[in-house]
Amino acid sequence: DPEEAERIVLEGCGLSRVVAEDLAFFTRLTHLDLGDNGVELEDLASLPALEELHIDCNGLTRLHVPENSFARLEILNVSFNGIAPDTIVSLGSLPMLKELDLSNNRLAELPASLASLTSLRQLACDNNRLSSESVIHSLATLPKLCSLSLARNAIERLPASVEEGGFAMLASLSLAHNCIEHESDVAPLLQRLSSLSRLLLYGNPFVSRTESGGLSLTNPQARVATTPPPPPPPPSKLGASGPTRVAEPPPCRRLPQTRTARNLDRA
Repeated sequence: DPEEAERIVLEGCGLSRVVAEDLAFFTRLTHLDLGDNGVELEDLASLPALEELHIDCNGLTRLHVPENSFARLEILNVSFNGIAPDTIVSLGSLPMLKELDLSNNRLAELPASLASLTSLRQLACDNNRLSSESVIHSLATLPKLCSLSLARNAIERLPASVEEGGFAMLASLSLAHNCIEHESDVAPLLQRLSSLSRLLLYGNPFVSRTESGGLSLTNPQARVATTPPPPPPPPSKLGASGPTRVAEPPPCRRLPQTRTARNLDRA
């Protein structure tokens, strides 16, 4: 009975289309995992109660949000696709979106402003191709961002400052496994972030040298990690305990086309 369903997992079922009229009957469906299929985001707009959606490994190249759809969506995973950067701003029409995973999308740039994502608190952009200072300025326009992961990109330095009010609420930042040669390439901005309490720097060239131990942050209670943590157990999505917290993946050698290939790539 579709009216009784609350959580559905349809990983790797070869789905390429859905019947929009039928989705309206899933009135209690809050969590949906369609990883490793071929479904577009807008195809699911008729689901009235959806709060968490995973459409990773679906071959997405664009994001389109129909008007007045996904009114309750809080968590969106669109990792392991090939999303065009300019379509990310369409997510600004999701009034409740708090967590977004854009990892493994071959992103080399971001829209100049992401200010329309007014509720977003947690953003993962791991394993992309981000490198320019303009990317940091773009991310600084997210008004409520608290947690940001830029692990495994190609970042060499951060701008010395961002626009007034940028990163005002940022508490957790991962710059692990980038291309930062000197602490001085990131210190000026990091020392301006008064809310920052957790900073991951391991895997950068400068960390292996003696200069890596002297970085001090505005928050005296802040923790700076220069060594990676032990690997956690494999995460499970749509867990009953709350939103998924996915561990940082190993280096991405290629963009997998299926979830099976993605899991092998993480091994």
